[in-house]
Amino acid sequence: MEKINKYDEFLHKIQQAKMQEIWDNKEDDIWNGYIHKMKRKNFLKQESL
Repeated sequence: MEKINKYDEFLHKIQQAKMQEIWDNKEDDIWNGYIHKMKRKNFLKQESL
């Protein structure tokens, strides 16, 4: 049982580091902002038709 707990702790530490890397990814924020802007622009075009 202790081996399982150690393995779970190990995985949790790795996952925390990876999630922090993903959350702190500024390039992704820029890309998501661009996609959101394009979707909004296309929505506004359709609405005016």
